[in-house]
Amino acid sequence: GDRSSNLPEPIIHHIFSFLETINVVRASTALQTTNEKFKDFVNWVLLSQNGSTNIQRFLLSCFNSVDDYTLYRWLNAVAQRNVQVLDLDIISEEPIKLPRCLVTCESLVSLKLNFGNREHQGVLNLPTCAGFSRLKSLDLQHVEVLDYNLFRKFLSSCPLLENLYMKECFFRDFKILDISTTSLKYLTIDEFLLSEPK
Repeated sequence: GDRSSNLPEPIIHHIFSFLETINVVRASTALQTTNEKFKDFVNWVLLSQNGSTNIQRFLLSCFNSVDDYTLYRWLNAVAQRNVQVLDLDIISEEPIKLPRCLVTCESLVSLKLNFGNREHQGVLNLPTCAGFSRLKSLDLQHVEVLDYNLFRKFLSSCPLLENLYMKECFFRDFKILDISTTSLKYLTIDEFLLSEPK
């Protein structure tokens, strides 16, 4: 490899701190760094500032498995830093549960969850506690919901929800689409997937 890939991690992190995020991704590829080094860098960026800087938008795309601990740690960090827009594009074989700190995050106004593709819908374990008090936009793509009644309760706990977009979502035991929220202005359903009748 080239000499730059042998630099100590603190120096690589220091260099990365001056770059835009997209350039960090390019540089980490050029430096032939491993996923672990990149994960360490994201940890360093999110956790080193002790919540002193707010995050307006956080986009996380993981096409390789990300372990629950790392995912929850990052989501906790962005929630503590008052994230307003969160876009999670994750392919996982395991169900994904949104941590309580994210559900109760009062700064979050837009949430996009894309958990798969046409052949695979990732399972979303919905929160059982009320939350998302300021959420205005919810975008669900390639998401499998195991309990439709819990999904209805989840939506009704979002009092400011104005925009709901669902693409290729799969609902088990679904019978009637019933969305009980008075604030909803826009509802878009693209290829709604239903469970097989029993």
